[in-house]
Amino acid sequence: MRKVLDKIRVIFLILISVLICNALVGCGFQPRLSGDVPSCLRSIYIDSSQFCDPLIIQLRKTLQALTVHITKQKETALVILRIIDIHWKPLIPNILYSNGTTSYIYLLSVDFDLETRNGKILIGPKNITLQRHLIQNISQVYTPNANQLMKKEMVEAMVSLIYRVLIVYGGKIK
Repeated sequence: MRKVLDKIRVIFLILISVLICNALVGCGFQPRLSGDVPSCLRSIYIDSSQFCDPLIIQLRKTLQALTVHITKQKETALVILRIIDIHWKPLIPNILYSNGTTSYIYLLSVDFDLETRNGKILIGPKNITLQRHLIQNISQVYTPNANQLMKKEMVEAMVSLIYRVLIVYGGKIK
């Protein structure tokens, strides 16, 4: 009887796993695969004056995880991803009213383009702007690290958006 219950449990776990995977695919979830990256984007140089910015670091890590070779010199790359500007702006009210809600607005904007070694523009210049709102009522306390937490979340979302633009437009580049 014990063996039968163990077999039923194993079959049940497999069935639940398959159902969860199907539900994720059905709602649009797709993992990033190295095969998604077009061949023209397999060797890339990231050009930015803000090379230590968390967005650049996260973008570099994401592309490397997808087996994209990030070159150290422009001359050795197939294409150059030029990050023109990264602008982070938390709009925090100066006066916090104690009798109502307080709204915080966060903006992250990135200007970029994709070009060949010869300077021919393939994509852009493009601008992507993310905006997030944080609304707190009178019973909530604003934490000092809320800015860093929001910026981290928005950087991850921005990297994902830049990746999608590169994949969509990169597939059209001959």
